[in-house]
Amino acid sequence: MTTRNRRDQWLREFKSAWMARIAGRAMSKSETGLDGLAKSLLKKGGREVPHDPELDHPEDWDRPIE
Repeated sequence: MTTRNRRDQWLREFKSAWMARIAGRAMSKSETGLDGLAKSLLKKGGREVPHDPELDHPEDWDRPIE
């Protein structure tokens, strides 16, 4: 098992708490203030995923079961 010093442990806990706050702000409905800042920070690091036809639902997906 590895050992950590106090500074490393504090830094890990600080980063974890900061990311938890950003995630909470990013999930809110607000687009202004700190919520908007958190959303813009997350958008910069993300990339768009190409369309995968295997994930499309069949055409009768929404048909009621008889």
